[in-house]
Amino acid sequence: EVLSGRDYLKLALQRRAMPMAAWLYVYRRDFLLEHSLQFRYGITHEDEEFTPRAFLVAERVVECGFCFYQYFIRPNSITTGADRRKNGTDFYATCLSLRERYLTLEDAELKMLLLDSLVVKYLSLFQTAKLYQYGKEYLHKDFVWKHAKRPKTRCKALLYVLSPRLYWHVNRLTKQGK
Repeated sequence: EVLSGRDYLKLALQRRAMPMAAWLYVYRRDFLLEHSLQFRYGITHEDEEFTPRAFLVAERVVECGFCFYQYFIRPNSITTGADRRKNGTDFYATCLSLRERYLTLEDAELKMLLLDSLVVKYLSLFQTAKLYQYGKEYLHKDFVWKHAKRPKTRCKALLYVLSPRLYWHVNRLTKQGK
């Protein structure tokens, strides 16, 4: 089935199955050049910023279901290192940049799903990077509370707003129980 990028985003986000890793997708070079799509230089999580921009302007998207790429996670890489402050700073800046783009969308459901997905990803990074340990500049309660839209995300956001450290511990315990 051929969908527009926006329709594909909406469908994938409704299913909670929209990975943003750029290596999962194949793009025509002409498409990237036509829309001036490039990775932002010098940030971590650059695919989290790139992929939604690409889908928002794509006229046609086809999901094939084949795996064309094998991904290796190296120890001590940017995403697995012990000190993840840069990840937190960069990703929050990406969230703010994407939020501005999302707020201009006319499709209310797509806007809600995209904003909610930013909160889910921010909370996930908050958890894995243990951002609570680095101080208040890594806590973004207003952003999380304002943009958490789905019921499950709102519940997580409420706990995070009340106590980020408690949120981290409760989340860790629930994941251990699975």
